[in-house]
Amino acid sequence: MQAAQQLLAEAGARLLALDEADKAVAEARGTAEQDAAREARRKCEEKAFASALALDALVGPDLLDRALAVCKPKDRANAVRRFVARRSRRTCYHVCGVQSVYLCVEGFCSCRDFVSRAEAVDVPMCKHLVAAALADALGVSEEIIVNDEDFAKHLSSR
Repeated sequence: MQAAQQLLAEAGARLLALDEADKAVAEARGTAEQDAAREARRKCEEKAFASALALDALVGPDLLDRALAVCKPKDRANAVRRFVARRSRRTCYHVCGVQSVYLCVEGFCSCRDFVSRAEAVDVPMCKHLVAAALADALGVSEEIIVNDEDFAKHLSSR
């Protein structure tokens, strides 16, 4: 799970860098500046592609595609909410699925797919866990800071 989260964070950072490189290419003035911006973008693209391949190998293309769809919905806002306890910094996520909102916390998800995978594989993953990590890495999760006393409510309610 740690390796997956690290790869997700790295991939997210590289995608953000690629986005910045695209902006630099669009804003470049003059041939030399454009060439330098295009070369920087090409390098970012290579790194982003390498991260995507590593993620694909770790979680599989189908799971990664489904997680990206959850993480970046077109028809609903705040698909991934990250609840952080103010003092202890404990974290849990509420991830909107097709049928429900699922609780994700430290390598666990409340969805049925996670439970079935937990019985079948050593490192169970589901699209909600991957989406939570991707949303953080891409900066698209909504962060909600709560009092430590109220944090337990977010672990039990969705």
